[in-house]
Amino acid sequence: MSAVFGLKGCISGRRMADYTPLLIPGTVTCSICLDAFTQLVTIPCGHNCCTRCINHCWKETDTYECPVCKSTYSNKLEFQISQLQNETTQRPVNGQAGGPREDDADSDEPLCDCCTEGKVRAINSCLVCVASYCEYHIKPHREVPALRRHQLVSPIRNLEDRICPAHQKIKNLFCKSDDIFICGLCHEKDHRSHVVSSAASARAEKQVDIDEMHVDIEKQLGKRKKELEDLNLAMESVKVSAKKEKEDSRKVFDALISSIQERKKVANEMIESRQALYTSEISTYMKKVHEEIADLKQKQNRLLKLSSTDDHVSIVQYFQSICTKSTDNPLPYLAINTKMNFNEI
Repeated sequence: MSAVFGLKGCISGRRMADYTPLLIPGTVTCSICLDAFTQLVTIPCGHNCCTRCINHCWKETDTYECPVCKSTYSNKLEFQISQLQNETTQRPVNGQAGGPREDDADSDEPLCDCCTEGKVRAINSCLVCVASYCEYHIKPHREVPALRRHQLVSPIRNLEDRICPAHQKIKNLFCKSDDIFICGLCHEKDHRSHVVSSAASARAEKQVDIDEMHVDIEKQLGKRKKELEDLNLAMESVKVSAKKEKEDSRKVFDALISSIQERKKVANEMIESRQALYTSEISTYMKKVHEEIADLKQKQNRLLKLSSTDDHVSIVQYFQSICTKSTDNPLPYLAINTKMNFNEI
């Protein structure tokens, strides 16, 4: 009865009348009869069942195995586990257990299944009991030898999903043939010919894949980081190259602009020079035209005077001299080009 004394030590200092059963109805049942425990006994592998049921299973056999996980034992004495009476599965009725209350806990965090009135955050889940416990209610699993064999894990939300809906047993086996988790009874009934392993073995195999994937991801990360470094270097190289090209193009265009401005200056000077030449020629010709106009007007006046005289001899003589003078120095024709061809310049 060491298990009993261990649990009693856990709840010493409190009146036994202040405690109610720790077992959760509908979740902790016998692995064989699928009913509530009549006389609880825990097998060394951690699974619970009725004393009557397990004794019936071991009757007249030389090999003793757990009805859930199929762990085998050659010595029946290994199954003589101290029974846990109702007094070993007690808890406070008022639910005032240690640990953060629901108001302080995240709504997504698992809560203790034993605290009824005040919901308290769970610190562990038991895969054998299929229940989650707070700091206070987990004590029996740490102090009672039979319960210490149970598998405790970090608190799991929706722990009921780990229960087989057909047999109400923990799904602690993995069927490789169907790629699903099953319970011990599923293995015996529907998956007998399938390749089945424990959840731990399945996890170990998956862990190999996880480790390989982790290594692969590390390699990919290394490649991507190297690629990112190369891209950053390329980015800097592009910036430097663009800056240099801008400077080179600025110099080219500055030189081109300077050359164009110089050519423009030369062209303007040539145009102005040609303009001066044309202007001078026209001015000279205009001066001669003015002189000729004055000479013609003078002749016109003489002709008018000559026409008014009665001296016939004078008219003939003077007219002949006027005609001779008008043909002495004829004004040459000036071809004036008023348009300048830039291409010629």
